[in-house]
Amino acid sequence: MLDKERPALVVSNNIRNEAAQHITVAAIRSNPKAALIPECFAVKASRANGLSHDSAADCGHLFTLDKSAFTKLLGRIEPIYLKILDRAIAVSMGLSFYPHP
Repeated sequence: MLDKERPALVVSNNIRNEAAQHITVAAIRSNPKAALIPECFAVKASRANGLSHDSAADCGHLFTLDKSAFTKLLGRIEPIYLKILDRAIAVSMGLSFYPHP
């Protein structure tokens, strides 16, 4: 059990999230300087994503949680970050990254 509520970025796909009992997420770091790490990227706080201050998504810190661990939806990450997210996960997993056309 987590010691307190923390924001996280859901990285597992929606079909899996509906069917499975667990959801895979990337940690959100409150220090935006963490974005300097190759598997991390900066996320600007916005009404859309629900973050209260600029942060960093850490795809080097992926973990899977039971759905019961989630208390609320803060928001949704903006589409501008999706290719950046793909690259950060690829870097973290040691995969070749080929951007979508």
